[in-house]
Amino acid sequence: MNKHRIGALVAAAALTLTFAGTAFADSSLTWTGQGVTNGEVNTENCDDIDAGELLWIFTDGDATDEYVTVDGNTVSTAHDKGGSWHITTPWLDPLDPNEYDVVVHFTGGDAKNPQFTLSHGCPEETTTTTTDETTTTDETTTTDTTSEETTPSGSVEELTPPSTDTIGQPTSSSSVSTGLLLVLAGILAAVLVVVPAAARNRR
Repeated sequence: MNKHRIGALVAAAALTLTFAGTAFADSSLTWTGQGVTNGEVNTENCDDIDAGELLWIFTDGDATDEYVTVDGNTVSTAHDKGGSWHITTPWLDPLDPNEYDVVVHFTGGDAKNPQFTLSHGCPEETTTTTTDETTTTDETTTTDTTSEETTPSGSVEELTPPSTDTIGQPTSSSSVSTGLLLVLAGILAAVLVVVPAAARNRR
């Protein structure tokens, strides 16, 4: 075998190893904000994920060994959904590719334009406590009512009821007359008794 053949075989083997290494080398795709608008997830859906989770989709059905890292830390592996891969991760706050470095890693794959997109998210459940405060103010309204009686002349005067202290009380003159009558009656009775007795004694 001449030197030219040996050189051609070596070159062919090197080229084959290069293509093989490229085909089976680990690849990655970084999320650039697909599925989010102004820091808010475009679609909220809790049918296939739990509260506080995000569902990502990687479109390259022929890739293998997919997993996702956030800021260099592995957070989830992928599940084959027939032509695409679904990856579930915890919620990110904020949902901003400038704040978090979200990357899908994979091996192989033949898609010319693979996509890594945030499909939807299920927000955390929040509990809101509302306290109702009722303030009651008691207000007392005093109404002054003045009764007035008008005399026939049209003037208003205060009516003074008669004093009840003198009603039913005998006067001093009537008391003297009654006593005098009782004395006279006593004298007359004595005269009627004494005079006839004296007359009988004289006889």
